[in-house]
Amino acid sequence: MLIVGQKKSLSNMPPKPPELPEWLVVGFAGHRDIGTAELIAAKIGDELDRLASTFRRLTTISSAANGADSLFLEEVNRRNIPYLIILPFPRERFAKDFSSTDWERVSKQLKSALEVEEISAPGNEGYWEVAERTIEQADVVLVVWDGQPAAGMGGTGDAVAFARTMSKPLIWIHPDTQEVKREGFEKLSQPKGTDSDLSLPGTPREIVQKYFLKIDETAARRGPQTRRLMQRLIWLHLAASSVGLSTTTFGLESVPEFFLLASELALLATAFVLAGMHHRKHGEWLRLRIEAEICRSYLATWGFRSQLGGAVNIAVHGFEAICKNLGILQALDGNRPASLKGACDDYLTHRLRSQLDYFSQWAEKAQRAHARLQIFVLCCTAAAALLTATVLGLAVWHVDGLPFKLSKFLSLTLPLLSAALISIIITHGYARRAERYREIIPFLENSTKRLSAVKTWSGLIRIASETEEVLLREVIEWHSFTRFTGRVY
Repeated sequence: MLIVGQKKSLSNMPPKPPELPEWLVVGFAGHRDIGTAELIAAKIGDELDRLASTFRRLTTISSAANGADSLFLEEVNRRNIPYLIILPFPRERFAKDFSSTDWERVSKQLKSALEVEEISAPGNEGYWEVAERTIEQADVVLVVWDGQPAAGMGGTGDAVAFARTMSKPLIWIHPDTQEVKREGFEKLSQPKGTDSDLSLPGTPREIVQKYFLKIDETAARRGPQTRRLMQRLIWLHLAASSVGLSTTTFGLESVPEFFLLASELALLATAFVLAGMHHRKHGEWLRLRIEAEICRSYLATWGFRSQLGGAVNIAVHGFEAICKNLGILQALDGNRPASLKGACDDYLTHRLRSQLDYFSQWAEKAQRAHARLQIFVLCCTAAAALLTATVLGLAVWHVDGLPFKLSKFLSLTLPLLSAALISIIITHGYARRAERYREIIPFLENSTKRLSAVKTWSGLIRIASETEEVLLREVIEWHSFTRFTGRVY
């Protein structure tokens, strides 16, 4: 079992339930000239310990410049906290800012990092890129800052200003007085668990695989349940409307009228209860389905995901936390594919072909369901028109009695049935799924052919990036569509 912070240690703890560990990401920025290094380092260590006592699992992100950055990384290493580094320049250019002795120390910190991201930007823009990316990825921002505006682009003052703009909780250590101030911590959500054991129940990939299988199975079970609830709601409203129409159409009075009105009330009350159940189950199913698809994407690109860039970052509000935790687990793993051929074969089998089979199967099913319901809608509409004409003719000829009343009743209820069937078509998204899936299938077929001929890592990365972007877009579209069409009451 992997120990967080001691990335290569093992433990013999028994396996835990397949839950996804959560981390608090601490972003850091600070001055190069900081005065008394020992006092600043002690303050940084105290703040890390304070955060760890509450949030248990920490990971950090920062640059690796001389001064405060180096002190921060030393304190992080001392506590075996996993960390990521962002450099404002490629490593060769960054090394020119250090003496040989200082660079040797920084090189050790770079080797121990989970990941080292190098920015290629003109001039001093790299410093701002580091500050921006650090703040964006952080849950809490820790700074060593003198309170003055930044002297140049991307300085500590800019990082603080951006953190405040983004409403990030801020811990501010003054380099001269060592005074500590805190801002915005009331907005920071508390961790779900307080387990003092920081060991991971298996390798990072095993944890994600178990979590994925659990939520994928649960989502697969919840999906049909949610759809059945929606169908029952539609049929209950149709039945209630039909019962209400029958009392006036057939001119019922006394006991029959009372019985039908009571039935209508019972149907509407049942629909009201089911609506509440549907609202809850629909929200749970939607969250599980999205999380499962995010996990599926991470697992399919596990060994080389960090090289895919921004194309695989999920852009659905409310799912940032799972993406962060999955990214940390992937970085903690550190395992990379043994060969290009193995990586291509895995991605071809477990991502491209499986998704191609899925979209091909469901495009056909959605098209059949849409066509079948369309026929029912047309038949109901045509029958309603015919019955309306019949009622009109009977009224002209002053024909009364059961045939007239029955024709009138059906002419009023059949349009309601058509509306109910149209509601099912819309809420299930049959037309959208059939059309959208048919657009995705040729792309996946082309990607499969391209991947079969890949001979370089850059080729694999390019194809995987394009594929994940297309599949991500479908997840986002499905989420948006299902989220709003599934809302009732």
